Amino acid sequence: MKVLYKIICYPLLLLLMTTTAFAQLDLNTDNLEFNPLRNNIVPRTDSNIPTSKTFTDIVKEAEGSPYFDDTFKKATISESGNVFNVRYNAFLDEMEIVDGEEKKFINKKYQKHLITFLDTNERYKVLLQTETDKENSFGYFVLLTDNPYLSLYRKDQKKYVPSRNMRRSDTAEFQNVSTRFYVETNKSGKAILLPRSNRKFLKLFSDKRAAIKSYLKREKLNVANEQDLIQLINYINSL
Repeated sequence: MKVLYKIICYPLLLLLMTTTAFAQLDLNTDNLEFNPLRNNIVPRTDSNIPTSKTFTDIVKEAEGSPYFDDTFKKATISESGNVFNVRYNAFLDEMEIVDGEEKKFINKKYQKHLITFLDTNERYKVLLQTETDKENSFGYFVLLTDNPYLSLYRKDQKKYVPSRNMRRSDTAEFQNVSTRFYVETNKSGKAILLPRSNRKFLKLFSDKRAAIKSYLKREKLNVANEQDLIQLINYINSL
């Protein structure tokens, strides 16, 4: 009888100990805000390049750079105290990270990431772009002013312009895309494109239109100007 008791109880005890150990392991791992060994880093692909060429091919043939800054810089990711080597790929709209001997992308599906470059204190956040028809179109935006109600962002990108003919004087090149500004309401994770004119801007805030219009006129602000826009968004948050 004692032998039978041991045969039954020991496997149950072992199963209980194993289950408890795995539960503790999962709990500890999930508490990590950013862990390069999990699903937060993905290999670079050429799936979002609007040609049949690879990213490497385009870089070789085009003048200019797909980066505003080619250098990998020290940056923190989210609230973790760890520092990583990161650079923004302005053409692919991806954040590249050094992972051992490889260069990979930070997975944009993890929207909690706030990437802060230590030398400039420039902060990038992933938001869902609402003005595009593409499904799950996540992009990186520079955070200009952070507020619970209305946060302001800037979008900086580059585009690839192919050569129009075979003449050497007409080569492919990377060009800057016109800067656009966006807002995020109530920490929704969605980027709302702002119009470039004061008149169209006012239509977005019908309930506060009179106060905003008066402030725009009094302060002589232009919503196409970054510093004016920061001042205006901060004012709107105070209403």
